[in-house]
Amino acid sequence: MNVAIYKPNSKNAGCAFSFRVSTQGKQPVFYVNAIQQYSWDDKKKTGSFIKNKDAEDKNVSFKFIIIRIIFFFYQKS
Repeated sequence: MNVAIYKPNSKNAGCAFSFRVSTQGKQPVFYVNAIQQYSWDDKKKTGSFIKNKDAEDKNVSFKFIIIRIIFFFYQKS
C-alpha cells in the first residue's frame, strides 16, 4: 500500500511525503520518505520536487520494522 502527500507552496517551503507498507520476509515494514520542495511555478500555481530527489540534504528516508515499533510503544506505557 502506498500513500503520497504533496504540500507545495509559493515560498518554496513545501514538502512531499510518501508512506509505504510492505513485507520483508514475514515481517511487515513501514517506509517513510520526505523531500523538500525545489521550485514554484506562479503561473500554474504548482510546486516541483523532482530536482531534490537525489540531494542528500533535501530528502530523508526511514524504514521501520512494525514489530519493533509495537515493542517500543508497549515499553513506554
